[in-house]
This record gives sequence, C-alpha cells and structure tokens, in this order.
Amino acid sequence: MQARLFRASTVVALVAAALSVTAASAAELRFFTAVAMQEITTELVPKFERATGHKLVLTVDNLGGLMKRFEAGESADLILLPAGGIAALVRQGKATEEEIRPIARSLVGVAVRKGTPKPDISSPEAFRQSMLAAKSVFISDPAQGGFVTPHLFKVFEQLGIAEEMKRKTVFSKAPGTAGIEQTIASTDSNVGLNQLQEFAPLAAMEIVGPLPGDLGLATPFNATLGAGTREKAAARAFIDFMRTADAAAVIRAKGMEPAPVPAQSCTASPIAVQILGSGGPAVNKDRASTSYLLWIDGRARMVVDMGGGAFLRFGQAEARLSDLSLAAMSHFHPDHVSDLPALMWLSSFTRKEPLPIVGPSGNALVPGLPEFLSRLFDAKTGAFQVLGTSMGAPAVPGVGGGVKLDVSTVDVTKNEPSTVFDRDGLQVTALTIPHGNIPAVAYRVQTRSGSVVFSSDQNGTNPRFVEFARGANLLIMHLAIPAGATNPLHAAPAVVGRVAQEAGVGRLIVSHIGPFNLDAAIAELKTQYTGPLTVGADLQCTALQ
Repeated sequence: MQARLFRASTVVALVAAALSVTAASAAELRFFTAVAMQEITTELVPKFERATGHKLVLTVDNLGGLMKRFEAGESADLILLPAGGIAALVRQGKATEEEIRPIARSLVGVAVRKGTPKPDISSPEAFRQSMLAAKSVFISDPAQGGFVTPHLFKVFEQLGIAEEMKRKTVFSKAPGTAGIEQTIASTDSNVGLNQLQEFAPLAAMEIVGPLPGDLGLATPFNATLGAGTREKAAARAFIDFMRTADAAAVIRAKGMEPAPVPAQSCTASPIAVQILGSGGPAVNKDRASTSYLLWIDGRARMVVDMGGGAFLRFGQAEARLSDLSLAAMSHFHPDHVSDLPALMWLSSFTRKEPLPIVGPSGNALVPGLPEFLSRLFDAKTGAFQVLGTSMGAPAVPGVGGGVKLDVSTVDVTKNEPSTVFDRDGLQVTALTIPHGNIPAVAYRVQTRSGSVVFSSDQNGTNPRFVEFARGANLLIMHLAIPAGATNPLHAAPAVVGRVAQEAGVGRLIVSHIGPFNLDAAIAELKTQYTGPLTVGADLQCTALQ
C-alpha cells in the first residue's frame, strides 16, 4: 500500500510543481539542510530542478552550524533538519509550524571497514563487549555541534565503559561522509559509530546495523518553510516531491527510512485526530472531501462525516470499522456523506455488533438522519437495497449486506447542546449550527485527556458555538471561502479566526479547504487568531495535548 501511495504522490507533486512554474516565473529557493541529508538532497535536488524549473541554493551544515547561521540573521525559504531543530526554529519565529512535514528518519548504528569481521551488536550486552574488544572506534568530533556524539557518550556511560572508550575513540574531524572517508584513509580504525546514512555511500565501509534496544537513537527529519519566504508554492512543491516514491527510493538507498504515507501515523499517540478528507465539494487532486477520525490508544474510535474519497483514506489510514464506537454525520451535503454507502458495503463481514450513528433531524428541504438512511439502504425502496441489513432487514444469502446501524437523531430545533453518545471513553455532545437552510450540527468530544470540537460547515453566526468550543484542546473549523468573501453557508477566514480566538482553544486546525489563494485566507484568519494553527491535509494526524 505504501508504495502505491508514494507513486500517486509522485505524479501529484510534479504536476503541482510544473503548474506553479507555468503560472509564474521559476523561483530560486534558499535551502538549509543538515549534513545527514546531504547525499539524499544531492541526488534529489537536480531531479526536482529539471522537473520544475525552480532553482535551489543549498547550504549544508550540521545542526549546530545551521542554528548559528540563523542566530546570525541568515534566513532560508526551505529548511530540512532534525525535528528538534525545526521545533526550535518555530519557537524562535524563524520557521513555519503549520507547514511542517516529516520526510525521513535516521538511525544511529555501527559500520566496519569492508573485509573486517562484523561485531556482534544483537543486544546491549553484546554491543558492550564488542566495543570493549575493538582496538579503536571512530565517531564524529563533538566540537562540530551534532547530536549523535553526545548520544554515544551517554550510551558509553550507560554501559559503564565511558573511561575505556575515551582511550580508544578517534574523532572524525570533518562532518558527515567526508569526515568518515578521511578517517578511514588516515587511521587504522575499523569500527565506526554514526548515523547509518553517513556510511551508506562509502564502498570501503559495510553497515552492521542500528544500535540495539534502548541504546538506539532514531531521529526524525522534518521539512518546513522558512518564516517570511515569498516562494511558498515552490517550497511546498519541493516538500511534496521529497515525499514521493522517487524520493523514498533514494532515501532508502542512502541508509535512511522514508516517512510513511500516511506520514503522520495516529497509532503512536494516546489520543489524536486524523483528517481523512481536507477538501470540500470542488474537485481537488490533493484533497478528498470532508471526513475525520478520532484515534484513542491506537484505534479509530469515531468517524465524523464520510465525503467523497474518505473511503479510500479510511483504508490508507489503516483504520478498522470494527474499532469504531460512533459514526457522526454533520449534515447531508454530498461532500460530507457520499462515501457512507461504500463504508457500509460488506461491512457485516468485518463487524458484527451494530454501529451507532448520529446525525441531524431534517426540514422541508433535507431529510433527517433516519429518512436519509432509509432512502439509501431500505431493503425495498432504497437506492442500495443490497444494504438493507444496515436498516435491520434480514440477511439474504449470497447478496452481501452491511452492518446494522443504531440510529440516533439530533433535534436541530433545539438551541442548547445535547448529549448524543456517552460510552467507550467518549462523551459526545452536539449543537445546531447555521449552514444556510441546511440542518447541520457540530460535535464536541470529551475524552479522558481533553476535548475535540468538529465545527463542520457553518457561517459562524451562532454565538453559542463559541461557548460550545470553549477551551477545547483541538478545534477543527472549515476554511471554505477565500479572503474577502462572504457566504451564507460558510464562515469567512476572519470569522474562523475570531471564533477560535474567543473560544480560547489549544489549537486550531483548518480543513474543508477550497480552491483559492490559501496564503491570503490564512493571512486574513491570523488577523483575528494568534494561537497555534495547523493547515489541514489529507491523512494528517494531530495529537491531543
């Protein structure tokens, strides 16, 4: 699955990049990248430049050296560094938090001069004995300011061999692969410890493997835009390119692990929100229509909406229908519910217990949830009669079917929040929101660690919504219309910002993004909102903090 996703993203990234060049002159980007990524960027940057016409001017240094450049007042359009370095630059206002994307992961490990015996590093104790048996070991000079050597010093202390290693350690005087090459040419040391990608290009060295057990150090490398860059479209195109199949193959060949797609797995966070679809009703090659997952302890426990493309994303997220405690529909525009039949089809094979589903009541224009589902799935009159089992009809052998739905309705005529679900560690309340003449509801989910609010489509005129979202850890709001626009169905960017600011939320995530100038919309939003902001993307994951 991962390879297929990367291949698809290759086409998307290159097409997007090419379009950006036809729309404007080719950009020149100043690109700061860590030495650890040098072999990778040296191969990938020319490919990107040939495909797009953009020009990248590289500055390559170790983390300490690049941080000093920023401290001295230098700036970059593109930054590719260890995640900790990116986070520090965000805190300093020199990098853009909402544009951060994971690219790769490096592992610290052991390599030997080719033709010499490989040490046993199968366990921490085996590694310890191998280090004591080695005549000498070479590592990077700590004066270079990197993060690997301090980690190795801690490992030696942890293993109780710090004094012995001081007597046999040789320091590579130059950073990166060049330093390793100089060391093996000028010394008789056969064992090296460093990031594995530093050894990969050298024919004279053979990788043994990463440090064992809790001695290991895995370092994520993230990319983002520099604060103040004027070449955002070109910079984003390069970041997208670094997450394609072509880039993944190069990253692996150079000794690193490419970030997977979905690049931000939700399974590692106790509680997290994942965007399945960050788009709206307009065709968008990069964004499925609206849908979200709430993950708890590595399981997708709640799905909110199921717009076009969300069924595919549900599979790509590696979510399981059997894990869901609740499906919540905000309203019945097609870009919010059109993939619900796909999710239900043959679901009885993967889930046996009924699936609770909640949604709004209706009006003269739109049916309420029970009638909406009946029109879809009724065994005699529905559009998908083969899914009659979802409405309680008996199963027909050989016909397939869907899991039974346990239906609850939110009365949209009520102005106060109402509790619609309270079990499995989820307390869900709903509030009617203004979306033109379409009945619609927002959902607030209280978990053991905090709360998430899904605002759905609304024009932002209900003052009760601010109180409804008050103090939420995460607020997902829809950025559906461009800067300067007004619409009876959707909130303007400034209104989105004002609502989030007045509600005092921990983080605002904007999604349901339309085909307009996103930078201008974000700029308008930021005139009203000063808190943490994430611009949504498909399969993006945000942990509850």
